Order: sequence, then C-alpha cells, then structure tokens
Amino acid sequence: MLHGGICSKLKNVSSASPATFQRLMDRVLRPHFAYAAAYLDGTDASDSGLGAFLSQEVIGGRPAHAVHGGKRLPHHKVGGQHPALLSPALLSPAFTLWLDHAPLQWLHRIKDANVQITRWYLPLQPLNFRVVHRPGNQMVVADFLSHYVEPRPESRSGEAPVEETEEKFLTMNMLPLLACLLPLTSATVVKDFNDIERCKDSLYMGTPPRGFTETKLKKICQRYEEKPRFVTLYDPQMRIPVYSAYTFKKTEGDRRVDYPWMYEPQLAEIDGNGNMQPFPTGYQHMKFEDSQAVLDDFSEVVLYERGHLNPDQHQSMTHDRAATYTLTNVVPLIREFNTGPWREYEEQIRIRLNNFCRGTAYIVTGVTTRGQMIRRNNQDRIAIPEEVWSAYCCPDFDQNAPHDVRVYFPNYGVFAKNAKEGNSVHEMSVQQLEILLKKHMPVDQNLQLFYDNCESPSPLPLYLQNTN
Repeated sequence: MLHGGICSKLKNVSSASPATFQRLMDRVLRPHFAYAAAYLDGTDASDSGLGAFLSQEVIGGRPAHAVHGGKRLPHHKVGGQHPALLSPALLSPAFTLWLDHAPLQWLHRIKDANVQITRWYLPLQPLNFRVVHRPGNQMVVADFLSHYVEPRPESRSGEAPVEETEEKFLTMNMLPLLACLLPLTSATVVKDFNDIERCKDSLYMGTPPRGFTETKLKKICQRYEEKPRFVTLYDPQMRIPVYSAYTFKKTEGDRRVDYPWMYEPQLAEIDGNGNMQPFPTGYQHMKFEDSQAVLDDFSEVVLYERGHLNPDQHQSMTHDRAATYTLTNVVPLIREFNTGPWREYEEQIRIRLNNFCRGTAYIVTGVTTRGQMIRRNNQDRIAIPEEVWSAYCCPDFDQNAPHDVRVYFPNYGVFAKNAKEGNSVHEMSVQQLEILLKKHMPVDQNLQLFYDNCESPSPLPLYLQNTN
C-alpha cells in the first residue's frame, strides 16, 4: 500500500545527509512520541473491512495515539480472526499487536496450521512482534474503523472505475512516512544513550563522555539476548568504534572462550529485533558491509588482529562476555601490541578493580586515528588506530588500600601507541588524558570522559591526589 519511492528517497536522505535526516525525524516524530517507547498496533476486522490504529507507549505516561485508518475489502467476506494479521506488515519490525481474538495469542506456537493460515503467517515471520489479547470493549476504535470507509470516488467520464481495493487506507497521511521512519529509529542505534532503558547503566551517572560532536558518529546500545550490555560510539565511515563504555564485572580472569563473531543489523537498516546477530554464511554480509566491518576485512591481514575495546576478561557472565564479540567493539591492533603491553594492562586493571573497587567501576576505552586504512579489493575498509586510550571511574573504593594503590583512585587513565615498538602503556590522570585527546582527536574543548570528573564522595587529601 506504500509507495516504494517514499522509503527509498528517505533512506537516500538518511545516508547522504544525516544531519538533515535527523532534523526531519525531530520535526516529524519528536512532537508525537518518544523514540524509545514500544510501538502498539490495535487491529480489528469486520465483514466489510479492516481497522487499525498506531500508538506508542510513552515512558511514564499514557500511550500516544499517532495515526489510524480503515480499509474496505469488498470482494469477499473475511473471517473475524484473519484480517487482523494484515496490518503489521506496514509497521516497525518490533511492536505489540492488540487483538480482541484470544486464540491469536498462540499464533507463534501453532504447530498444525492449515494452508490458509500458514500462507498468511509467512510474511509476518521476519517481524518481531508479540500478540496481546484485549476484550472487545477495549477495542472500540479499531472496531469502528473496520466498519467505517470513506465514500467511494466517482469515476470521471472516459476513465476506468476506481478499484475499491485501492481506496484510501489512512484517514491521516502520516503513516506512510512513519512506516519508513520507524525501522530507521530502531532500539539499537539511537540518538541518545538515554533513549533505551538500562542502556545508560553502562555510563557513570548515566552520562556519556562529553565533547564528541561529529554528526557522522552513531550511538549504539549494544544489545545481546534482549538485554543492553554496553554502549559504543561508532564511526560508520571508518568502520571502527571511537569508544566503547562498559561496567567492569569482577572476574577470575580465566582465558577467553570462543564465541561467534557478530555484527550490528541496525547500522545497515536491516530488519531485526535490536540485538546483535552472528555473521551469516555465504555472501550475505555484502548487504551491510558498507556501514561496518565484516570478517573478510580481517581474513588476509597479517600485521593486525581484532582487538576488543570492551574485553571479555572484564566481564563475568556468559552473555556479557559473548556480547563483546561484535565487530562494532573491535579495532585492528598490531599483534605484538595487543598480545603484549595492552593485554598486560587489561589484566593489571582487572586485578586492581577486583581487589580495591568496592562499588561499580565504569570504563571507557577508545582509539585515535590518522587516516591509515586496511584495504580490501582496492578499497579503504577499516581505519587503523594510531593510539589506544582508556580510563576508569570507581568513586567507591577501598580507603584503606596501600598508599601506592590509592593514588589510582577514584579514576585514572592510560595512553599507548598502537605499534610494534615503542608501545608502552603510559598511565596518567584522567585530566591529563583528556588534554592529550584534545590534541589527537576531533573533539571540542569541553571534552570530559566522566561526569563531574568522577569525583569521589570521600575524596583523598590533596597531597595524596597529586602523588604519583
């Protein structure tokens, strides 16, 4: 029912002019409902047609009604349970479907469906939705719309009759636009990390690093198995993360376990449920390799290996560890650096935070670049980091720790060159690290890695804070 040209033009705008596209979303969507909320679709059917309305479950308030409409189906009588399946094809790939027909709650679990039901269900399989039964007295809007249709346009002289199946579906013209925009405003790639519930838990005081202002960068809430695990600021042009921010989980530091490598579907506007996905077999990665790194980019590289910004040995739970194996959390690091000084530093921080951080430790790890690229098929593919940096924040630490340990709290940072030689990891205060990053990265002068510089609730005496 939608013009394909509408969606294709919008997608062209989103990729060619991201700032313009963002302003478009702000103007059209923001006044009506929040990006973060769940999409709700109420549908009903009658002997004469279908009715549907689209709302969004605004956090902390009542559902916000967006659009509604009806469609006449004149050529055949439709059973009450079946037409309600037709409207979700227009909607976002993740939504709740309200129906007054209770048996459809078991739609996803039907084992022996007849041929007709199977044919109707197949187009819905790529969509991520759940069915919720609502009594008929709570579905009066959809019921009314299924009976109400606009007057049929009269044919002009010499023109073919207007087909009833082409009658106007919407009583408002916003749904075609929303149907195209909703997949682009997914639950994974977000305008703000606070847009997704629990995503900001990876950030100290729920606040991301300040000063990264480039509009091309994408904010990813890294979801795995339906749960946000950490956040990443990603550069889709360089196809590497600028930084990943996560909470440290106390662990024994056992050796790495093999997990499948994953990619981020929403960077490529591929329908999904907001979770990172394992790489497909064959050549299907060509659908999304323009927006992110793929396994082939590392297959013939000798000098570099995949280096985690959020390393699995800083996580304790299986799913948290598995989530670190997405290429949107990986940069190409010189093999000798990654397996030598950098891995030693990751282990040193693991032991320090294990032993002396009593509360939650927040870590941000990122890279700087100078324009060097890994090439594949004579094309620039992945930016090679010039330096790697990291900083942690633990405001609740052991005040009785030895003096030579207390000086590294509540926060500290490191800076190291991604090189075969001269790659020592240099520890420094977070403020000193921020000064370095202002010289090596396109950030503004208000750069701040942690809110309020991760001030400790019980700060050390000044003579201890300034001691190295």
